Amino acid sequence: PTHHLHHAAALAHAMAAFFDQDGYWTIAIRLHQTVTHTSRTLGDLRAEATALHDLGLVWQRRGDFPKVEELAQRAYDLYHALGNHYGQANTLLTLGRVRQLMGDYPKAEELAQRAYDLYHALGNHTGQAHALRSLGWVRQRTGDYPKAEKLAQHAYDLYHALGNHYGQANTLLALGWVRQRTGDYPKAEKLAQHAYDLYHALGNRYGQGHALRDLGRVRRETGDYQTANKLIQRAYNLFQALGNRYGQAIALRDLGLVRQRTGDYPKAEELAQRAYDLFHALGDRIGQGHALRDLGRVRRETGDYQTANKLIQRAYNLFQALGNRIGQGHALYDLGRVRRETGDYQTANKLIQRAYDLYHALGNLQNEAWALLELGRLSTAVREFAPAADFLDRSLAWFHDVGHGQGEAEALAATGDLQAAATGPQPALDTYHLALTLACQIHSPLDEAHALEGIARSQAHTDTQAAIISLREAVTIYRRLGAAETATNYLTQLEAGQA
Repeated sequence: PTHHLHHAAALAHAMAAFFDQDGYWTIAIRLHQTVTHTSRTLGDLRAEATALHDLGLVWQRRGDFPKVEELAQRAYDLYHALGNHYGQANTLLTLGRVRQLMGDYPKAEELAQRAYDLYHALGNHTGQAHALRSLGWVRQRTGDYPKAEKLAQHAYDLYHALGNHYGQANTLLALGWVRQRTGDYPKAEKLAQHAYDLYHALGNRYGQGHALRDLGRVRRETGDYQTANKLIQRAYNLFQALGNRYGQAIALRDLGLVRQRTGDYPKAEELAQRAYDLFHALGDRIGQGHALRDLGRVRRETGDYQTANKLIQRAYNLFQALGNRIGQGHALYDLGRVRRETGDYQTANKLIQRAYDLYHALGNLQNEAWALLELGRLSTAVREFAPAADFLDRSLAWFHDVGHGQGEAEALAATGDLQAAATGPQPALDTYHLALTLACQIHSPLDEAHALEGIARSQAHTDTQAAIISLREAVTIYRRLGAAETATNYLTQLEAGQA
């Protein structure tokens, strides 16, 4: 009987939502497919459209964006045929999020705006808030932080007026992300804590896990690695208790990044591998790509350039297959770093330029700044000092303006390298000291070592003993971190000269 099919579809829909949230996406997909087929059999076009849309959301978590677009477009066409503007708006929002994840920010913004306009015409304030939050994420991804904050605040105000505490908590995290990107870490921490408190009051442990991750990231960026590790571990434990494998995977990545910052490369590699294995089990190819990049960075930092190149190339191939342009940009940048450190400056320059062009096309200002920094290093290495100065000045200005401490410290050290090569040791020495001060403030040991090495190389022109003292300190840090370096050989030369 027909009513049995309706009940079966409703039960499958409820079960799919449960399995989807906990990361059992293969089961969720089968159940959503069952609902889609049953709804089509019943001739219930609205239920079929909803099932197609929900099925697309699961494929989105797995990173198969062409599949998501196909399903969401089919859902949109059904809603359009039915004259269901609310369903059309929801589907436009999903299509926009997919475009955002793929790095197609202009199209993402256009789709989110169309969704907002439909919600507005319907008088649906909750939908408007959702669309505003999506528009804010696009602006945040492109580096337009003032507009991103304005849009997220507008969304928050709507959720607040509606008494939608879950929407408020989600938007507080978005506002916190903007503050993180602009270096306002105290405010970012307050916003993430406020979100955590709201999730806790709602009994939403999944949300609490994400808020704890954000709190941990703030601590990581400010150099408080011990607290960062504790907070992210709490997040991992929550996701594990919920059986949410996706949450576990992203928390493992976060924990690995903390270990990379502290130079604990064996543990960083173990965590990144565990994250990769979980993403692979989930069928999340975007997650796999980022975990491969993490593994590649660990290998690069420890001097295993051949393996680093292979891992990052695998990541690039995944992102390319998925049409994920932002992922491609990140992988190209990472490949360029590997090539520079092996002395293949020509190939490195081509890779970094391709990354820069992608970031620029996407309007991604933060990663443009990192690419400019790398182009400056490469130009210095081949003694093209005028373009090097331009690249580094632009990079340093962006990092300084937004308060990105690590970026500014690296740009200062690179500027010191340029000055040492182009003008002499004294101006370079002053710049390296600025880099060292900033590296100490943000508790970045690798940046401290780089600055100390630069100081030593500048001091060696006039005071060999002072250079040896600085270089010994740098070598001690490198050895503690297990990082690849050339300072030890230089120290041996200086000490031999003093003997």
